[in-house]
Amino acid sequence: MEFNGDANGEYQIMVDVNGLKKDVRSLEIRMDKQDELNETMRKIATAVEVMAENIKHQIEEQKDIKSQVCEQNARINGIEMQPFKQSISTKIAIQVTVIGAIVGSFGALIVAMIQSYLK
Repeated sequence: MEFNGDANGEYQIMVDVNGLKKDVRSLEIRMDKQDELNETMRKIATAVEVMAENIKHQIEEQKDIKSQVCEQNARINGIEMQPFKQSISTKIAIQVTVIGAIVGSFGALIVAMIQSYLK
């Protein structure tokens, strides 16, 4: 563009400057929108990072809870088995007593028979 000092040339320069101003303003608006998008993306990335950390802690807590539940189950099973073990011990004691009484009775009968045979 040449400036030759006439009104037409000045008008053309003003038109070009106004066009450039509109282009600059359009670019400024785009940059503002891009800045907003970048900020939103940063916030999302931070939120995802925080969520990942929270999930990590939740998984650790679940492992601890699972371990505690397993320990409690083992303890409960032990407590539940105590009466069963005691009943088995009682049954064995009764059986031994009955068998001992039967064997003792047969022994006494045999001794009595031998004594009567020897007399």
